Amino acid sequence: MEMALTAKAEERIQERLARGQYQSAAEVIEDALEALSERENSQAILSELDEAQVDLARGEYEDFDADSIQRLADRVKDRGLSRLEQERTNHPK
Repeated sequence: MEMALTAKAEERIQERLARGQYQSAAEVIEDALEALSERENSQAILSELDEAQVDLARGEYEDFDADSIQRLADRVKDRGLSRLEQERTNHPK
């Protein structure tokens, strides 16, 4: 894929290449896209935490015992594996 870069983007890429952080412009762009993905994931997590705090303030929560904690852990693991699979599908290395 070919694309035109702004002067500012080109300058930032050249700065990183000059510092020896990267071997090519493609590496700089790949790293930037990975950082963007991580930022989006962090924002989603923060949003979920905000929602959880609102629920707690309203008294909307569940008490857990050992069995329910295991079921919750299994659900969290399944969600994480599903997200990982989606990322691998959408962003193959």
